[in-house]
Amino acid sequence: MVKVTRIIVSLTFCLTVASGYHVGLSTFKTVRSEVTMRKGRPSLKKTINGGMSKSKPNPMGGKEIIERSRPMQWLPVAGLATIDDLPKEENKVTLINTMADVLMDAAVNPSGSVAVTTFEGNTFCFAASCAICKIPMDKAKIYLPTEESGKDVRVCCDFCGVTFNARTGKRLENAPERKAGLLGGLVKGLFNASPSVNLETYDLGEQDGKVMISVPK
Repeated sequence: MVKVTRIIVSLTFCLTVASGYHVGLSTFKTVRSEVTMRKGRPSLKKTINGGMSKSKPNPMGGKEIIERSRPMQWLPVAGLATIDDLPKEENKVTLINTMADVLMDAAVNPSGSVAVTTFEGNTFCFAASCAICKIPMDKAKIYLPTEESGKDVRVCCDFCGVTFNARTGKRLENAPERKAGLLGGLVKGLFNASPSVNLETYDLGEQDGKVMISVPK
């Protein structure tokens, strides 16, 4: 009788210990799960989307954002901390680093630079190099709009003298205000057979005080 009682007590004790271990194990798993969730990094995509307004940036070119034939995306301009850092001097072209992967070229444009100019309070953005002679546009001339440019400001390469619409990038009749040098004239002559070569342009916008650029995806 004593042995039977001891066996029953031992069995009860074992069941109690086993039950406690099971509960403890379940509790441990739950706590561990909660800790893992707390320590886990939030999604970068959610962080970016959560920190930015879902509305599209306000265009800076004085008109509606240009419709593009390819998918575009808005990215912050790395070279400008806030909208106040935009070049304010009128009719002067300034190169700005974007660090946008799609614009970066290790050989000719490692920082993804773009050219920016301001005219009558509106900001325009286009490729850092001329579409014709490939010379940097930081010395390009800004000229008043004409009937051909659709009242958009014109930008003229200082080297080859080829002129473009600063907003759309469309190649225009050469600006009579600017005469290309001898070498620049030779380069321009080589491309006269391809009048469809236009200057790449980009939309700039403002969102929550930051400067954004619309680039191909």
